[in-house]
Amino acid sequence: MERAIPPTTHDRTDSQHFSRPFEESDVAWLKSRLHVRDARSATGADDFSYRDILRIPNDKLVLLYNQYPESYRIIGLECTLLKGLTLLVERRLRLWAEEEGVVPPSQNGFRPGYNTHNNAFIFREAVERCRADGKTLYVAIVDLTNAFPSTHQPTLWTKLYTMGASGPIVD
Repeated sequence: MERAIPPTTHDRTDSQHFSRPFEESDVAWLKSRLHVRDARSATGADDFSYRDILRIPNDKLVLLYNQYPESYRIIGLECTLLKGLTLLVERRLRLWAEEEGVVPPSQNGFRPGYNTHNNAFIFREAVERCRADGKTLYVAIVDLTNAFPSTHQPTLWTKLYTMGASGPIVD
């Protein structure tokens, strides 16, 4: 199935989420995120901290992050600069997913402005409504402990591709 994805894809999104070069506004957003994390930041293998990244002029970071888009990688734990790039790529993916309606309204985890407490509230409301109406509520709770590492990555990328995620950032 994953062989159906060509080695190089073209960005099919109207907003060019996956091929548009990063801009100074993207780097300004990144720095606002890093500023919040700065106190908790450890240096990476590159011996850079978030504080070091905050000192680099935005235009220089734009040049760096746009220089070799074909060499983007998923793993961002080794290098603090790569962690920054990973946040920028994650933002593009999130914006695309929100714009395209890929993320269902019921998804509360890992979304800005949402939290998993929303689901507990919705569940409680459903229980109370069924009680008040004298109806039975059937519930299944699935504990997906450590779900992401057990996810078949090629299937995940194939699904994203078929939903429209394609272009240099995701290649």
